[in-house]
Amino acid sequence: MRQIRLVSILVGAVLTSGRGAIADDSAFFHRPAIHGIACDTMEGAALHIHAVLQIRDGNKEIAVPARVGMPVAAQCVYWLHTHSANGVIHIESPQQRTFTLGDFFDVWGESLTSYRAADLRADGNTPLAVFVNGKQQKGVSLRSIVLRDGERILIERHPIRQ
Repeated sequence: MRQIRLVSILVGAVLTSGRGAIADDSAFFHRPAIHGIACDTMEGAALHIHAVLQIRDGNKEIAVPARVGMPVAAQCVYWLHTHSANGVIHIESPQQRTFTLGDFFDVWGESLTSYRAADLRADGNTPLAVFVNGKQQKGVSLRSIVLRDGERILIERHPIRQ
């Protein structure tokens, strides 16, 4: 009788969790918000835009990976995320607000400064160059660049000229 009761408890735990886990796994699957950007079970619909990010070191592209902001174990999606490794940043939020390049890099878990963008590092004292829709942004913090629909952002390292 004790074995039947134990099996019943285990089956009930599996059925109620929906994930096949026996213990309460909500802490394991929960991801904290980043700058108020939540990891929700569905993409938001109040704001749905796309920006493109390229990171380049000379002629070498540094890929923005697929599934940034989509942690597999958490079964959720941050409002800023990528689906594929083509540099398209999807902004799908349940609320209207401004999102920045700094927000995206924080969701990605990568550094973004004037001298570093993910694996790209500047040469010496020459900061990275950033272009928005082909126009160089001088004296602007990379982190503060606003993500807008259809915008193309290029971050690149310029070699030191002799």
